[in-house]
Amino acid sequence: MRPLLDWRGEKENAGALQLDASAFTGRRRWPPRRGWALEQYWEQIIHACFSSTPRTRSPRWARGRRADQTARRDWLDSLEIERVHVQGDDVDLRIVLGERRRWLGGRGRNIPSFELFTSPDWRGTEGWIYCNQPLYRYGNLVKGIRLEFADGARQRREARRRTRAVLTEMIATEGRRTGSASSR
Repeated sequence: MRPLLDWRGEKENAGALQLDASAFTGRRRWPPRRGWALEQYWEQIIHACFSSTPRTRSPRWARGRRADQTARRDWLDSLEIERVHVQGDDVDLRIVLGERRRWLGGRGRNIPSFELFTSPDWRGTEGWIYCNQPLYRYGNLVKGIRLEFADGARQRREARRRTRAVLTEMIATEGRRTGSASSR
């Protein structure tokens, strides 16, 4: 693997590496959306990867996107943000940012690679979040996830009955603080 990793590192450092990747189950009977043909699924992947036109496949276009993201990342790093409050129909969550936090992302490693993220200080997490999209984990579909936090600890968890055990396994990582309130 060393020659491949060295080659990839050289191309990435030179800004000449472009990757399009997708997970594919190989099962034609499993459309990601009811009624979609396999060809429609692949068209969505091509569109999401910005690989549908020669212009968006060009290294020049990609470098321009990276430059935009770098400018936004630098601007966010210059702000003295202590807390982020995310509020909407399915969330009311307050998150304290880490003391030495930096904004990361937008380096072309994820698709479509326009996201920016930072490190929270878990001790300052308050509120709740409901995941309105299903989660595929350990070969299982988990739906109806709702988590509540107080003083940085998870106080309550919920998921649909058939997948509750999968959610419990996912969040039962050693050393993770769960809070003292009962969980379901």
